[in-house]
Parts: sequence; structure tokens; C-alpha cells
Amino acid sequence: MPGMNRATPAALPPQVYLTGIAAESYFGDRAWSLGEADEYTLLAAMDGAGLIISHTDGGKHLLDRGHCLLLSPGAETELKVVSETELKVYLLKFHIPSGGQGLQLLAAGRQPFPSEPVHRLEIRLAELLALQGKQSDASLRSPLPGAISDSKESSAEDALLSLHRHVRFQELIYDVLSARNAAKADKDPRLAVERTIAYLEKHYGEDIEIGGLAEREGLSRWRFERHFKALTGRSPLDYLTVLRMSKAKELLSSQERRVGEVAALVGYRDEYYFSRKFKQAFGMPPSRYAHGCCGAEQRIFSIQYLGELLALGVLPVGSNNALLRTIPEAPRSIRGVEDLPQINLHQLSGLSPNLILFPSYLDQPTADQLSGIADAVKVDWDSDVYTRLRAMGRLLKREEEAECWIERYERKAIRTRDRLEHCVREGETAAAFIYHDDGLFVYAGHHFGHSLYQGIGFEPTAGVRSLMDRDPNTKWKRIEPVDLPYYAGDRVFFALAHSGRMAEAGCRMLQHPAWQELPAVQEGKSYVVSDDWANYNPITLDKHLDHLARCLQVRRRA
Repeated sequence: MPGMNRATPAALPPQVYLTGIAAESYFGDRAWSLGEADEYTLLAAMDGAGLIISHTDGGKHLLDRGHCLLLSPGAETELKVVSETELKVYLLKFHIPSGGQGLQLLAAGRQPFPSEPVHRLEIRLAELLALQGKQSDASLRSPLPGAISDSKESSAEDALLSLHRHVRFQELIYDVLSARNAAKADKDPRLAVERTIAYLEKHYGEDIEIGGLAEREGLSRWRFERHFKALTGRSPLDYLTVLRMSKAKELLSSQERRVGEVAALVGYRDEYYFSRKFKQAFGMPPSRYAHGCCGAEQRIFSIQYLGELLALGVLPVGSNNALLRTIPEAPRSIRGVEDLPQINLHQLSGLSPNLILFPSYLDQPTADQLSGIADAVKVDWDSDVYTRLRAMGRLLKREEEAECWIERYERKAIRTRDRLEHCVREGETAAAFIYHDDGLFVYAGHHFGHSLYQGIGFEPTAGVRSLMDRDPNTKWKRIEPVDLPYYAGDRVFFALAHSGRMAEAGCRMLQHPAWQELPAVQEGKSYVVSDDWANYNPITLDKHLDHLARCLQVRRRA
């Protein structure tokens, strides 16, 4: 055109094309697999927070509102929600032609980064999603803007929409990559957390201001603490407390030191406050721990945890009668105490224990009465047997014995599965039921479920899996007979009481049409066993492996 100067031809701009966008919501305390990325992918969080776990390099990064993460093709990741609310994420897939300049835009940087202002990012993402919904399938198949084919499905309107979508994506990707480049100059929160942990390991005995930890790293306290908890599972204060208690335990175990001296060495200037924190952590004051809680003079009374003690090689002076009946092989020297309708405190006191272990379901008045007799330690009743055994091992200085039992059990489970390889096919499902307290219950992953799923290797049914996913520590759930088909598997087990009202009710349940009509029952794959199988302790679980193997092998030969 007249009057225009001819400019030197400029290089083409980087080529980046959007191929798809989706809005997803994630919730619950579980890991969500994002699979292996087949294209470049942009994750943009709009609500909640999640931990992105890379299977490619093992990295863990916090992704929360307004933060984005770029994934290259082949990146394999999973996501775990760490907020109380659901995590809402946009996933954008885009294409960069081979050898294109667009690849330079994505060089370097695997950390989530903020894209601000968040409201503009959210508006652009929603607009792209809406534009995608307006386009025909034919135009969506081509990532190139304005592409028109001979297909009748294509139209000039589709081409215009495609161009509109492409322009909006270019604006969004420009903003996002600009924010990413700006964030490179900022502190990396993951490295900041790692440096802080190293600092705490070295300086735990000094006065430490929690707010000063964030200041040292040049981060806001809110941002620092959120990243710290996401990556370690604890707040900085809780992490420091656990570290100090662990160091105090080591000092008390290995050296002759006064409690006040140990308190000062691990960062506490107030001996009484230190003692209170120590008892909260380990269930007994540091003075008693220092004198050897499992020495020759230790007299332990256990309510419900006899199996764990025997697995640890600890012989208690007494236990409640219900557990002694469940473990008939327990040494006769262990004295029984009546436990119906509640524990007989007079009998218990007569055994002169200096440590009482009791389950967390006991009410506070009873716990207070136990504390009046001896040091009383509450053990979490809802945790799985491995967690419980390890916790008691730490308390009684029997960590090695706890790990040895777990290793022996798992080796035995492998041998048992090998023996049953011709009886139990791969992927076969199973479920266990019991009639208890006037109701029908299905077991989840604990108790009977532990033997079926972790021991023998059966797969949980969809119904049982839903219980385990909702809460890994679920023992069981009360159901109605009409629910049996949802929970029952290729094989079904029913734990029946030996006698009494529950035995009669259980027998009636076994004759109920809902039970009789189960495919497993009709195919001869149902098993009625003693309700002793419902107990959940190391000694009983070990016996279950042998009982289950015989049960399954006998039925196969028959």
C-alpha cells in the first residue's frame, strides 16, 4: 500500500493449539489417578486444594485455588485432596507441532505457580469450556483454528467459533505462561519446606518462633504453613513437637538424665509443660518412661489388647475375660478379670498393675477410674492392626518385635496364597457377614476383612470397596437383608455365635431368602464359621490364615 514501509519479515509466533478442555471435581481422602498425559496438559485449580504426586520424578506439589501446573506428554500423576472442600480443576489439553517454537515456552519449571488475578483466569476458562460446547464434533477434531473440511458437519459458523476459541486460548496461555515466568523468581515452597525441616532437625533444642520459619524463607506465614502441612501432613508446630518428643524419648532411653535436663535439651524451658506434652504423646510421664516401662518390674494389665502384647513378647499380669476366651493358648499365668457388663475395677486393682492399656471407646469416667489405679494409656481402637501394634511397640520399647511380627505374618500370607493358587482364582471377590446386636453387619477392611483381603488376597466387592474408600478404618456396616446382593461376592462367609440369642438369630438369617438366593450360596461357595473369626488381633489373624486355607481346600476337594 502507498505510504507503508516494507518491514523485514518477522518470525512466526509460537504455535500452540487447544485440543480440549474439561472441568472436574475431586473429593474425599483418597488418591485420584490422572493417568499418563498423552498431550501437553494445563491443570488450573479454582476451588479447594490438592497434592499433585508425580510418578515420573516422585515430586509432590500443592495445587490450590488460582494455581496452575503444566504437564508434558508422558507425565504420570495422581492427585490427593487435602482440603475439607472438594477440589475443582480445569484440565486443558493442547498441541504443539513437532519442532515448533511453542516448545520453548514450556522449557523449565515443574512447580505449580499462581496465575493472578484469579477471577480473570476463571472467567477465561469458563468461556473456553462454553465455546467448546458450541462447536460441532467435526470442527473439534482439528486443533487448527478455522479449519474447514468437505464434511457437511463443518460450516463457516464452526470455523468462526474455532477461531474465537483459538484467540481466547492464546490470551489465556499468554497470561498463564507470563505468570509462570514471573513465579520463577519467587521462592520454591517445596524447597523452602525441605530447608525448614533440615533447620528444625539441627536446631530443635533452641527457642524457635514458628512465624520466623516463614520469614526465613521469604514467604507469607499462610502460604508457608499451607505448603508445609500439604507436604509433611503436619503443621510446622506439630512437626517440631513430634521431633522434640522423639529426641526426648531417645535421651531418656539411652542415658541417665533428669527430666528437667532432657526438657532443656529438646527446647522446653518449662519442665512441667514438657512432661504434659510427653504424656500426651506416649501415654505416660517421662519420669516413668526413664525408669524403663518394660523392665522386669513392669506389671501390665490389658483391656482388649492381649493379642498385641503376646505378639510383642510381653506377658501381662492380667486381661479381660473376653480376650482370654478368644486366645485359649495364652499362658495360664495371665489372670482374668470380669468385663461384663463392664470391667471389674476391684479385681483389676487387686492385680497391682503399674500400667493399664485400654481401648479408646471406653467412656471418660471409666478412663479416669483406671488412671486412679495406675498409669493408664489409651490405645486407638479404630486403627488397623499394624498401626496399633507399631504404636504399642513404640510405647513399650518393642519396635523391633512389632516389625518382626508384621514381617512374619506377611511372609505366611504369601505362603498361604501360594498353597491356594488352585483354589482361589485371580480377581475372585469375597465378603464376610455377622449377626450382632440384633442386626446384620458386613465387614470392611478390618477384622474378618483383613484375613480375606490382606491375608488370602480376595478382592473386595464393589460394596465393600466403597466402605473402605470412604474410611480405611471402617470395621463394619449394619445392613438390611435386601442389601446382601450389593455386598456379597463370589464367596461369602458368615460368622456365627456359638450359642445364645445371637446364635439363634444368626441361624434364622442363614435361612432368610435373601441369603439363600445369593449366587455364592447356590453354587456352594458359602462358609459358616465361628464368630471367633471376628476378633482382630495378631494372634487370631495368624490362626485365621490356617483356618481359611483348610476351609477353602476342603471345599475344593469336596
